[in-house]
Amino acid sequence: MRRSSTANVRRKSIYERLDWFQKEAVDFAIHKGSCALYMEQGTGKTWVSFGLVEKLLSDDFEGLVVGLLNNLETTWWDQIQREFPHLNVTRDWEEYKKLPKPKLLLCHYEYLVKHIKKLARRKWTMILVDESQRIKNRASNASRAMRQLRYQSEHKYVLSGTPDDGDPIHYWAQFRFFAPEVFGDVWSDFDSDYLLPTGYMGYKRKFDTRKKKRFDKLIQPWIKVVGNEVLSLKPPRHVRVMIEMPEHVRQRYELMEQHLVFQLKEEILAAQLPITKTVKLQQIVSGFIYDEDHNTHRFSSFRTRRLRALVERHRNEQMVIFCKYVPEMEDVERTCRKMGLRVAVLRGGRKHKKIKPQLQRDFQAGLYDVAIVQLKSGVGIDLYSASIAIFYSTGHSSIDFQQAKARVYRRGQQGEVVYYYLVVKNSIDEDIQLALKEKRSVSKSILTRLKARLTGETSWPNPRRKKLLPPPKRHRPPTSRSSVSRSSPKRSASSRPRSA
Repeated sequence: MRRSSTANVRRKSIYERLDWFQKEAVDFAIHKGSCALYMEQGTGKTWVSFGLVEKLLSDDFEGLVVGLLNNLETTWWDQIQREFPHLNVTRDWEEYKKLPKPKLLLCHYEYLVKHIKKLARRKWTMILVDESQRIKNRASNASRAMRQLRYQSEHKYVLSGTPDDGDPIHYWAQFRFFAPEVFGDVWSDFDSDYLLPTGYMGYKRKFDTRKKKRFDKLIQPWIKVVGNEVLSLKPPRHVRVMIEMPEHVRQRYELMEQHLVFQLKEEILAAQLPITKTVKLQQIVSGFIYDEDHNTHRFSSFRTRRLRALVERHRNEQMVIFCKYVPEMEDVERTCRKMGLRVAVLRGGRKHKKIKPQLQRDFQAGLYDVAIVQLKSGVGIDLYSASIAIFYSTGHSSIDFQQAKARVYRRGQQGEVVYYYLVVKNSIDEDIQLALKEKRSVSKSILTRLKARLTGETSWPNPRRKKLLPPPKRHRPPTSRSSVSRSSPKRSASSRPRSA
């Protein structure tokens, strides 16, 4: 009897299923032993992580993966058990000790800090840090915990799509974990070599731009940069939807902006700190405000009305709407349901984290018309079946902003992505949009420069280029103090003649 042809079909390995740029990343990481893979959002760095696990997997394998709780509970927990059925995976340290090899521990950053003393006693086959921007602050608990693991494995990897906020200082703490031999693990050494004092009395630090070339040369062998241009997607369009603020809202906005107070019917709310003022101003331009007991007071729907017109224009297309605050999400959900649209809502909290995988599958299958997502809750979810993304509001975090945009503009997207930004004229919305744009341009330029140096190109000026001569110095006429030697010490304040 002739056998069916499907019986001889071998399931492809993860490495064989990867795209060419993902294979290059895996090969680079395996060859280096320890490195940083800075891959822009949507290029599939999680699959690169799976490729690394596959390459290093053996009967004695012991792996540690550190990442965001959202990602570990959804993408990692479900997918890695499906791809590696013989690998024992757990999220609990006590259970991990009892499991037979090969085994893998999934550990979020808060759990890492709590159990670091136990984790640091063990030798690991591989330590992988996902979303490594969480350890860029050298003084954070997570960064200090990762420092204790810097000698506990020969294969240490950090992965991120947003490794910095435009400041090269952020790379030091990441290198302290996976390659301490580059800059050392003593902050004062890096401070004296690459930083300059700034701020009040010089307590803050800024990167010395004169050291950029030397800095790039040192980190170049350790970094693999993958931009989203490898996806061959159509360039996205960005549209700012300007909104006029009604007069009664403008009066309340200016009262908060100038006098730090907001008038309610029965009480007056006051902003005690500048940061509180910023938060309140952003709430006002969305037509609501929180009181001291965190109760919501709505006083205008002008922003929602503009959103309704925008949603109506794309009624026949799937779309994702991002919001910062829960009252905004409630207003948007109410508006969309009145329009007869099928709505899915994803907020923070453990309840919504559990439904994230099912929500993603249903949305990708076309069971929903609109997905309303809170900005910080969208990490680890793919919504690329939609090509329309509307930012009802945004926060100041460039990292959260880029993560949200990448939910739609990523591997698998077939259409042209259009980003809409609702911006209230002459308000804090314009300031936030400008800040996010500047942070993105700086971060993008850093990744571009690093990638250029990896390919042997240079992003520095041509040394053969003729330099402009400085303007001639003007001759100053001699003064009465010209005869005094410059090396002579100044007289103290007590010895100077006082005016009568």
